[in-house]
Amino acid sequence: LTSLGHPPHQYVTFYIEVPDIEATLMQVEKNGGKRMIPKTEVPGVGHFAWFQDPEGNALGLWTSMKR
Repeated sequence: LTSLGHPPHQYVTFYIEVPDIEATLMQVEKNGGKRMIPKTEVPGVGHFAWFQDPEGNALGLWTSMKR
């Protein structure tokens, strides 16, 4: 759990595990969504990104590092 430090102070982000974040973000954009946070590394664990769907909902994408 985290706090942004500004409204909304409390929120939940649902993450969808995908094999390729960049390809998924391209599909999101093709279908009317927008990137919010680009692909970002969580060192030693994986990568995440956030996007906004056409209705304004924020969702996360996740890809684990291969071991």
